[in-house]
Amino acid sequence: MKPLQIELELQNNQIKRIKNISDGVRLIIEGKSYFFQGGYLLPGFIDSHLHLFGIGENEIVPNFKDITSAEEIISNIKDSPFFRNNWITGFGWNEENFADKKLPDKRMLDLAFPNIPVCLKRVDGHAVWVNSIALQIAGISKHPTGILVDTAKDNVLNLIPKYSNSQIIKMILKAQEILFQFGITEVCDMDTDPELIEIYKNLDNENALQIKVHSYISAQYDDYLRYISQPYLGNMFSIEGIKLFADGALGSRGASLFEPYNDDANNSGKIQIQPELLYKKMQVAIDLGFQIATHAIGDNANHIILDLYQKLSQKYINKDIILRVEHCQMVHPKDLIKFSNPRIFASVQPIHYVSDTKGMAQSRIGKRLEYSYPWKSIINYGGTLLSGSDAPIESPDPILGLDALIHSERPDQILDMESAIDTYITNPRKLFRNNSNNQINQNNLPFSETNFVILNNDLSQKSFNRTYVVATIANGNIVYIDNKYGVINE
Repeated sequence: MKPLQIELELQNNQIKRIKNISDGVRLIIEGKSYFFQGGYLLPGFIDSHLHLFGIGENEIVPNFKDITSAEEIISNIKDSPFFRNNWITGFGWNEENFADKKLPDKRMLDLAFPNIPVCLKRVDGHAVWVNSIALQIAGISKHPTGILVDTAKDNVLNLIPKYSNSQIIKMILKAQEILFQFGITEVCDMDTDPELIEIYKNLDNENALQIKVHSYISAQYDDYLRYISQPYLGNMFSIEGIKLFADGALGSRGASLFEPYNDDANNSGKIQIQPELLYKKMQVAIDLGFQIATHAIGDNANHIILDLYQKLSQKYINKDIILRVEHCQMVHPKDLIKFSNPRIFASVQPIHYVSDTKGMAQSRIGKRLEYSYPWKSIINYGGTLLSGSDAPIESPDPILGLDALIHSERPDQILDMESAIDTYITNPRKLFRNNSNNQINQNNLPFSETNFVILNNDLSQKSFNRTYVVATIANGNIVYIDNKYGVINE
């Protein structure tokens, strides 16, 4: 898929006419013409893995992502604490940014906040740093460090008072605004809290939701079954599947590996749910009609999930099922062939490669980096690659993801530009139940809906590093314009 210079007429959220031109993009919407000199058009980007509510929440909760010491984090909190009722919360700390690379400790928080519970999420969302009073409230006694990883962290997170509905709505709409700036018109919202379902439905019914949201409901603890019993298809909000976790993250050493971590010889990570129970959870969801999306980062976790998916594929040989592996960061070469199964989709976040290899990946897994982030290998085995960002953990900007895919430091994993674009536009559409509206083909470019992004150039190598989004069109309406570009109203 390539960006096009094109004239496109839209009326009543339908494509009426398409014409190739040579000097930019001309949009005619309800009779009004907009000309983007030198611009190029693509269908809107689809982020296949992010956390929509988290993006909006990240705009109001203190973010410590760029802070280089635990002491500075505490100082920032003292200056401007963020309270959820009587709890202090925050997000984004990363010990890899600290000079000593050491995990922070509860005693530091105890000295600063002896009587106020504090819970600060790590940048990957898989660990929290808490003080003694938070541990006490959670009924956790004699914990040595106050660092809780993966399922252990939920004992504290579940006690923090919830946001009000009005706060949640504000965060969702803020996330929508942010994503439009990056040309994203459709998302897979991962690990959606079941309690948000009615809020999303109401926003959809009120036409406030302009970005298309495909939800994968948090299903680690089965409580989702109290809220839904089948997939849901609204106008802009749908429930496509469930989200499970096989393991944790590399950063917090929770990803499940075949062999121990290079920098922690007694730790190989942990499988969060035993395979037999995971398989039963997947069966229940498939019988109800849901897609399965399972977080798997370590090579052992990916091996287990791919084997479970093969087993499910054989069991449901006559049923249309979709099985997603989320992250696929470490896949042993012997397991790559399993992605040739057309029911299995590899959902990757290319920007993680950039962050991880600049940071902790070498110290965590050493030579195993050679078979990690195997994007091109998955495609070579006939697999379908989906790209996303994992925002707010990373920037949602698809241009950064494309950059990682086409400029990887590993020549054997570099994608050509058209294949890279497909991971953000064409491939994700294979997942969705309602993707045939108004199908028009122009130069092999599927315009299945009136969602588009206009870029300032054609994404060629010579201009790629100067690429930015000029405008975003969602449901036939311009929802974002970069005012610096100089759009001509004709």
